[in-house]
Amino acid sequence: PFGSVGYFDHFSAARECPNATTEVCDVIHWMRLNHALFLATGDARCIDRIENAYLNGFLPAIFNDGTWACHATRSHGTRQFAAPHQVGMKFHQCCVDNAPRVPLDLYESAAATATNGTVLALLYFRGDYALGGGARYRVLANDLLAGRLRVAVESREPCRVRFRAPPWAEDFSVDGRAATNGWVEAEAGAGATSFTATYRPCVALHEWRTREGADPRAALFEQVKETPEMAGLARREGGVYLTYGPFLLAKSTRFDASREECLNPPRRVRVGEKVSLRPLLGRCPFRSCGTWTATFGEGKDAFSVRVTDLQAHDANDPASAFSIWF
Repeated sequence: PFGSVGYFDHFSAARECPNATTEVCDVIHWMRLNHALFLATGDARCIDRIENAYLNGFLPAIFNDGTWACHATRSHGTRQFAAPHQVGMKFHQCCVDNAPRVPLDLYESAAATATNGTVLALLYFRGDYALGGGARYRVLANDLLAGRLRVAVESREPCRVRFRAPPWAEDFSVDGRAATNGWVEAEAGAGATSFTATYRPCVALHEWRTREGADPRAALFEQVKETPEMAGLARREGGVYLTYGPFLLAKSTRFDASREECLNPPRRVRVGEKVSLRPLLGRCPFRSCGTWTATFGEGKDAFSVRVTDLQAHDANDPASAFSIWF
């Protein structure tokens, strides 16, 4: 669900485990591997993986105040597994040490110039990205859920531009040009050329199926030595999770969901049933892409719960609770 790889730095039958957790180092090096694979193949799916892993595996592991990071991102429980200090050193831990590399990795992955001079617009995080030959790629306005994106390409000579159409966006088009095979082709003149992309972020339910009787790896998931309140919270079965655009959503006691709603919901959601999101207005007190009321089902069977993206739940608080499982 986090767009990462392995199970807490273990690569043996990771998908069979009914719990979900990813070590931050796994996320970081999975992103770096996909960057190298994209350079070798030009396959846009590698960029899809970088975006997914960054938003859903990496960001939830970074504390809002920037003072520390987690050892692992969990799918549910009382808190993410904060990185312990290593070898007696107060400010050393390998996941935390690796984390500052990620912004540079994203910068290098956001755009590229192909051998034929075509500019490849790959990621849509706001920024100013330098390319070869003096060209620049600028993302001027986008929050990934607005449905409207403004970018500019600056080049000394006229050039072709290829925009990656994200798999989570329906009807992705650039200045009226529709996507074909995951890309939108456009032309940029000499100097600066502005483009506007429009799209509809998808709301989707996904089923995490696990093999019956698979080892839940409870000890590895719960880490009761450092987080004793996690004892008994490992799952014995798969579940359903919810995405909006590129974001994995979660219930959280930080956003008025009860502990029971988070960890032991009275009704399980089924893939295929109706789901809708209603945005909740007002300033969010935590770093977040937004908060919504999610409503599942119809009629008497319908129920609602407040949700947010997973990065909002970085509270190192044993009394809190959150879950991506619905």
